[in-house]
Amino acid sequence: MSTEPSTFDGNWHVLLAGLPSFGTQMALAPGIMLYPLNSPLSVFDLAAAGAAGFRGWAALEQFAPFCTGEIESMSIPDSLTRSLPTRMYLDN
Repeated sequence: MSTEPSTFDGNWHVLLAGLPSFGTQMALAPGIMLYPLNSPLSVFDLAAAGAAGFRGWAALEQFAPFCTGEIESMSIPDSLTRSLPTRMYLDN
């Protein structure tokens, strides 16, 4: 029996802890966005993530007060994935 969630939109979400608070979202690169958290994470937020299939939610309880944002990497077609590092290098 699989314990993986039945739906996956292809996007990855990464919590950021220890960064100074920031007010607005920003694009870090094509397909990669930085979003501020509107309010501190609660144990109920983490439990909801656990109910949605995130198995390590209880381990994050100690870090929840320090989380200030998230990075979302959006799913992009394979044809763009191969050229993305080159474009990021040339843009900088």
